[in-house]
Amino acid sequence: MRTGKVISFNKLTGAGILQDSNNQTIKFINENPKRTPLKGDQISFEVEYSQKSVVVKNIEILSKT
Repeated sequence: MRTGKVISFNKLTGAGILQDSNNQTIKFINENPKRTPLKGDQISFEVEYSQKSVVVKNIEILSKT
């Protein structure tokens, strides 16, 4: 699993941007409304590649800000 930090998150759309430990910026959609990451949260996640883009899956919040 990769780790990173949430740079921004829109609660209404469930979309956000994170920066992983390699300083790569990745857009994501939160699919678990019970665990909403917020700006500054440290998270772990898995990356999958689709035909159109990078997809972040299985987001887990490691620490809240």
